[in-house]
Amino acid sequence: MPGRPTPLPYRQTCFTKELPAMSESSWFPDEIEGENESDQSDDEEETLLLAIVGLLPRPMRLSEDKLAEAARKAWGLEIGIGDAGKDGFVVGDANTGRFMIYRPDGLVLVNVINVPYVPNVEETAATLPDLRLQKLFREHTAWFSCDLLFREEHERPQRGEQHHYRMLGRLFAELMPAGTLLLYLPEFQRMYAVTEKTIAALRADDPLAALEETWEVPVVRVESDDPEMLQAQETARQTWPQFVAAFETQKGSGFAVKVPLGTGKDVEFIWVLVEAIENDRIFGRLANEPVSLKDLEEGDRIQANVADLNDWVYLDPQGDLVGGYTIKVLAKRMKENPHQED
Repeated sequence: MPGRPTPLPYRQTCFTKELPAMSESSWFPDEIEGENESDQSDDEEETLLLAIVGLLPRPMRLSEDKLAEAARKAWGLEIGIGDAGKDGFVVGDANTGRFMIYRPDGLVLVNVINVPYVPNVEETAATLPDLRLQKLFREHTAWFSCDLLFREEHERPQRGEQHHYRMLGRLFAELMPAGTLLLYLPEFQRMYAVTEKTIAALRADDPLAALEETWEVPVVRVESDDPEMLQAQETARQTWPQFVAAFETQKGSGFAVKVPLGTGKDVEFIWVLVEAIENDRIFGRLANEPVSLKDLEEGDRIQANVADLNDWVYLDPQGDLVGGYTIKVLAKRMKENPHQED
């Protein structure tokens, strides 16, 4: 599953009739923290918010012109600036990074904030069970978001409605700068590392499902003397002939092994898609991107010793998982302690 951090304090700007006078509040799943009455007029009302957040390695700049152009391209609508535009218009302030797009069917708020998403980046990063997500989260220094606002109770959507995320996703795809590190969906507490598949996923008819397809195998920290993991490794080695027999007869698919790569403290156990087995050597390609090994990337060819085998896995002809002994241990732990780092 994609990373599920401890719910991040989502920075929301509430809708107000007189833009750009907007006030900031903190948002948690299933709860909106109320603002001080002195900061919010009787004309303002807090609203349900759906959002896509991008965490950035460097500050981002946006203007009304650029936002209107992105909205026109994303939605195929005539979006103007100020009050001009057949299908809607943009208002906002580049200095504060607060913008609003008025559409006949909704209001889209765009935030461009050049400070970290949370006050304590290191503390929040430590709650992420995936080391890859931890690393990327620590690198962010700014964020932007596309939020869909609703002013009436009857307008509030059901959980995860596709057409709302389709609207946000296509706009987000036009705005997302190169180098964006992570996407965060507050409604689901889902965090995704940005990959070459992310833009297409955001533009998909069902962006929620498409983003799930961009998921990468999580990288978790495991102690070298962990008894359960050592037992899982021993089981994998004892049953290795089963994998070899299935691979040689191709009775199944997705044949992969997990082996250690690197030296010293920079050792990662990484899945390798097996292409050949010769005596005591395994040949294949990296199935996912290393976190710390700078000289390797997904798809690189590698060789490994059978003696170093940590785990193996494949799908049998019926599509059932075979092997994956360490996977089962880690999955059990993450289910029992979803916010705990292994």
